Amino acid sequence: MLVLTIVEFIKNFEMLNYLCPTVLPRHELSSDKIYLGVGKLTKSNVLWLLAIHLLLNSCNCMRITPCHFFPFCLVAVIAFEVPIVLHFNDRGIVYSARAYKVPECSRTAAGTPLIQILSLSDGERITSIIPVSEFSADQYLLMLTMNGYIKKVSLNFFSSIRSTGIIAIQLVPGDELKWVRCCTNNDLVAMASQNGMVILSACANIRALGRNTRGSVAMRLKGEDKMACMDIIPATMGKDFKRMAEAQQIEDLETTTDSSQSLVKASTGPWLLFVSESGFGKRVPLSRFRLSPLNRTGLIGYKFASEDCLAAVFVVGFSVAEDGESDEQVVLVSQSGTVNRIKVRDVSIQSRFARGVILMRLEHAGKIQSASLISATETEPEEVEAADELHLNRAAAQ
Repeated sequence: MLVLTIVEFIKNFEMLNYLCPTVLPRHELSSDKIYLGVGKLTKSNVLWLLAIHLLLNSCNCMRITPCHFFPFCLVAVIAFEVPIVLHFNDRGIVYSARAYKVPECSRTAAGTPLIQILSLSDGERITSIIPVSEFSADQYLLMLTMNGYIKKVSLNFFSSIRSTGIIAIQLVPGDELKWVRCCTNNDLVAMASQNGMVILSACANIRALGRNTRGSVAMRLKGEDKMACMDIIPATMGKDFKRMAEAQQIEDLETTTDSSQSLVKASTGPWLLFVSESGFGKRVPLSRFRLSPLNRTGLIGYKFASEDCLAAVFVVGFSVAEDGESDEQVVLVSQSGTVNRIKVRDVSIQSRFARGVILMRLEHAGKIQSASLISATETEPEEVEAADELHLNRAAAQ
């Protein structure tokens, strides 16, 4: 209730932004903040502002700046930051909307059409959503198109966006912007095509460009191959990957063990989780891949059967349990609307050339429509309580 009260307060008093340019210099105003103020510095107004200031400070979802008083101008101002959500469509246009403008709904609700929040035109489809709390200079947005073009743009370029949107990437006819991720120069990026080819590269090797540019070639696609997915490997996990890759190279030079024994040794994360459109999947240790520059064909990550292709690739192993296994889960949705939720630890670890195991049994001529990765902290409380109750019932039965 406290958060809802604050959100309603923001909606009612956002118009007070116009009071602040008369008090604060215009170069000190930020587009990612909301400024609240009153006209006269009376005793009641001061108490009112201090009460609101304490109320906002008690909410962890907003970052509050100290309350500023200007006795000569008889104005008091409170400035606080609200998370902004960037919406990227398939045409390379980005829109901006504050997070509180999206109404909170239940899990089974249909939601609010984006046309009521954004100025979308006919035929536009939102392909990526990036929440931003601060436009820092060391943060970048990494964009990947369907035809294999990649571009890195500084996050500062998107701090001020018109209501009609601005250009995020320049596209040629027939190409679409499909994936946008937030990264730093210390991170790594993993990209995969629909034919199962994988490229791992350092984000620092990708040159930062402006908004109105096309970018460079990320992967050489053969024939009618298209890009399938992109994911970011954090810097902390990237250090472990480099260490494991060096150890794997030394092991390959010193020993000639078979692949099964080598996979047992590589049972610790991180891994690449592959999901095919036919419902198959597998985990491959990240150390099985090597870093390579862009504009390459990549390494084989998945060996497909006929009429099958890659649906999604995720970097898993961010959160692990005490036994070293992953705590994450993956949600699969078929074209018929069937949803399946499985644990990542239940997906077997295989080599790069294996076909994988069945993750979801599909109907005749059915395919995987989408796949999403969720962390263990996002498990619903009802499921945890149901699992605890089932465990107690089994213990009582024994």
